[in-house]
Amino acid sequence: MLIDWTGRVETYSDICLIFQVNQLLQTNVMNLVEEFKAYRAKMNEKIAASDDLIIKRIFNLDTHAYEKGALDVKSKVVIPHLRRAFEYWEELAHV
Repeated sequence: MLIDWTGRVETYSDICLIFQVNQLLQTNVMNLVEEFKAYRAKMNEKIAASDDLIIKRIFNLDTHAYEKGALDVKSKVVIPHLRRAFEYWEELAHV
């Protein structure tokens, strides 16, 4: 039997369960991060391969957007939305 920082008494099995849940959460978060990185890389490649000059110009902002003082915070939010918009536009083109 252990006492945690709140004064609650916990058994060894409770602590093992907490540890297992924590491990699962960490694994799920890491999977989400890896899935996001793969999605971002895939969409970046598709956008770069696009022949649309406007899309390329907006995407090019990504290169400079996060330099200190380059753009205001509101403009920096555009780039992730561009990836999603490009994906939807691509789907509509195939309908």
